[in-house]
Amino acid sequence: NLQIISSLLNLQSRKVKDPNVSEALKDGRNRVKAMALIHQKLYMKENYGKVDLKDYLEGVCENLFQSYSDSDEIELKFDIHALQLNLDRSIFLGLIVNEVVTNALKYAFLQRKNGWIMISLYEKNENIELTVKDNGIGMPNDFNINDPEKFGLQLVKTFVKKLNGALNVQVKNGTTIHIVFPNITSIENKEDEAC
Repeated sequence: NLQIISSLLNLQSRKVKDPNVSEALKDGRNRVKAMALIHQKLYMKENYGKVDLKDYLEGVCENLFQSYSDSDEIELKFDIHALQLNLDRSIFLGLIVNEVVTNALKYAFLQRKNGWIMISLYEKNENIELTVKDNGIGMPNDFNINDPEKFGLQLVKTFVKKLNGALNVQVKNGTTIHIVFPNITSIENKEDEAC
């Protein structure tokens, strides 16, 4: 069903003449694809309860790079450790990565066509840390993460809150988005064993 919705949004975006509406439909389609991908990955394996984050997040990013045809000169780098989360938390994480990488592809390289985006994910001190860094032009001088005008950044803040996480943005030689949230896998496992 999510694939059908994605296809419908794709068809609709081709018929729209307003570039802003077309861009909004494209962003919506990519969000739906990020959610559809996770279900596809789960159905392909026996353990439906846990999501392999490395495989999933790499798939989300590769889909975005295909979606933005002018991203050929931008290098995509990964440093994602082998981690697993439950479905709900994985979807939030995937949508965060979707939004941050989309923003980088749309805005970070406006003045040049080449550059790189690096996604790293690892566990540290019972937390999971996600960093998305680019070497683009950075954020505008008046940018305020606490009052984002862009819908995508509002979504990022909402999803970080859902993960009980903390969000930090640094603008230096590009933009770095750093998110830390508790890894409750051990708690989830104890609950699973009790059932």
